Amino acid sequence: MPYFRYEATDSTGRRVDGTIHASSAQSARDTLSQRGFQSVLFQDPASRVAPPAHRPAPTPAQVAPSAPGERTDWGTEDDLMFLFSQLGAHIRSGINPAEACHNLSLRAPRKDYARALEEMSRFAAEGRGLSTAMARWPYLFPPHVIGTVRVGELAGVLPEACDRIAEQSQKASGLRRMFWWISLLAWGTVVASPIGYVIVVALARSVEIQGTQGSSPRPADAIADALRETIFGVPGLAVALALLGLLGVRQYWRSMRFRANRHRAVTWAPLVGARTRSEAIESFSWALAHVSRAALAPRTAFVEAMNAIPNLWLLKDFEAVASRMTDKSPISENLKEIRWLPPELVPLIATGEMTGDIGSQMRFAVESARSESEFHTTALKSRIGCWVLLIYLMGTLIASYFLYGVFYPVLMRVLLGE
Repeated sequence: MPYFRYEATDSTGRRVDGTIHASSAQSARDTLSQRGFQSVLFQDPASRVAPPAHRPAPTPAQVAPSAPGERTDWGTEDDLMFLFSQLGAHIRSGINPAEACHNLSLRAPRKDYARALEEMSRFAAEGRGLSTAMARWPYLFPPHVIGTVRVGELAGVLPEACDRIAEQSQKASGLRRMFWWISLLAWGTVVASPIGYVIVVALARSVEIQGTQGSSPRPADAIADALRETIFGVPGLAVALALLGLLGVRQYWRSMRFRANRHRAVTWAPLVGARTRSEAIESFSWALAHVSRAALAPRTAFVEAMNAIPNLWLLKDFEAVASRMTDKSPISENLKEIRWLPPELVPLIATGEMTGDIGSQMRFAVESARSESEFHTTALKSRIGCWVLLIYLMGTLIASYFLYGVFYPVLMRVLLGE
């Protein structure tokens, strides 16, 4: 049975638009009348939910950049927050996207963002989407940002899409600051441990120097000779290679090619994984609520909505479902294959498909996922605070032991010439 795109008035006088699954237009009209809808108008059959012949259904590959794109420094959550909060305000005030992007490019604090905004302005002036231009700057705009902007363009809610990106980026930035303390302790330990090892080895070597030489040298000379031998010897070389290896691992961890595996590691982390899944559900529900009103076929709407999911590893489950869908496949039936989705999401979408108003049902899913995400965020912040305090106390005890139990006794033996 085909889908019909309709506009009608409900019992309260509110204008409602949506889609309905029926065997014919008359059957769809009768069903809507039974539900209390009046003044039912159907779009032309050629513009039903099936995608127009001249525009193929978008796929994930069309949203992601087809080429490597411009290589720049990584964009940050703060950059995205300030950029899209301003872009949303410009468009909401009536300024067209081309002029808005041009104005923002003149005030962009980073040159790479200024160049990207100029290109976005040119694309918008030529009638092409902002998301198409953004896809050429993968280091500045993550895939979910591009997908969210595309949903805004398709559904005519571009200011709301910009506001959503700004809100998401603000929350991510606040959460990243919580992890800054753990990163500081971790890297402090990584850097201080080998340096401390070199110093202890050098002190032990200085004791040997004093014991083997006929006339005991001055303590300062013994320590200097020992440090020179240790730093330019095997211990120093091993420490230097270890630090270089850690820096290499860090760079590879932050690289573009490792991004999907980075997202995979996040889904496994306690509390962080639960928050990530809630954020993915919220993003998908928000996008589907808007794109379902854009007169697209179910599969097309599903593909566009899933591209707003921030986590690339969770996105793979949706891509697997999309690869098996057809233009007539109900979204609710295919979502059952994704096991980590909440059980109430599928019935909500099924109800929306039956009533022809998926958007209203998705609002409940968005609020539910947002509440769960905020709960996990609060729990995560509390847990991080406890772990930082515990690591700090344990690190202080260990450092005190090595300082007073190992370092000072050896140093005193060197200074006293024992």
